[in-house]
Amino acid sequence: MPSETHEYTDILDQRTMLVKKCKVLPVEAIVRGYITGNKAPCRKNYSDEGSGWKEYKNKGTVHGIAMPKGLQESEKLERPLFTPSTKAEQGQHDENIHPDKRMRVDNQTKFQ
Repeated sequence: MPSETHEYTDILDQRTMLVKKCKVLPVEAIVRGYITGNKAPCRKNYSDEGSGWKEYKNKGTVHGIAMPKGLQESEKLERPLFTPSTKAEQGQHDENIHPDKRMRVDNQTKFQ
């Protein structure tokens, strides 16, 4: 802890932590338990772009991950599926990314 806090050790001990300001990584971690879309029609600005169900119907994949044939909409998956996406600025669209894509953080976040 900083030296300025030493006189308060008896008060702060076991009740505080030292933290550092970090850069936010614009990634959303989505774990799916069911084969369904990720946005509900009742939500403002609804779009099924990025919908897991739509991708599955068109390609048989979710975020580029091959899925079993014959799944029904909203069917429970055999095991949870990690399907991350970029987190776009407000008003922009998130981009689905395959979980195997590596992130490299330097001056800005890049997905390879």
